Amino acid sequence: MSLAARHVPVRSCVGCNERDAQPCLARFTLFEGRPVWDLEGRRRGRGAYLHLERRCLDAFLSRKPFLRSLRASVPAPERVRLVAERPLR
Repeated sequence: MSLAARHVPVRSCVGCNERDAQPCLARFTLFEGRPVWDLEGRRRGRGAYLHLERRCLDAFLSRKPFLRSLRASVPAPERVRLVAERPLR
């Protein structure tokens, strides 16, 4: 199989709602009710994806607390903490 024919998963950013290739987004999940980064993509359960660009992070902070991708609410203080702990790429 050539590299051009290889399938790359596409995910939606919870900040801007744009679809992008999975490697271009950072994944986070809920662990004991708190959002945590899952950079290796190995945590179990539902995950949400986010571009690490300023406009996406700002949009994520201003959205309603319920994230359909996680089927859970993420309160504003937890969102702020998650963005502050974001990985650098």
